[in-house]
Amino acid sequence: SMGSALTLRIARSQNLLNDLVQMSASCDLRLVAAVADDGENVVALNEFQWPSRSALVVGNEYSGLDENWLRGCDFRVT
Repeated sequence: SMGSALTLRIARSQNLLNDLVQMSASCDLRLVAAVADDGENVVALNEFQWPSRSALVVGNEYSGLDENWLRGCDFRVT
């Protein structure tokens, strides 16, 4: 990243999922969940057609995203 991460704007949220879902509805933003499995409705990353306005949601290494996050996202990629 050569330091570019240090120039990102930071926002605080009391309920990040709720805020992202609201932003998704008001700004035509699509939430894309990164998942480790290839279950139902999961698209391979190299085959996914990214919407013009999208945000990639990534969970932690061990357990990934919980079910609430997955329900809040529009797509799942692996």
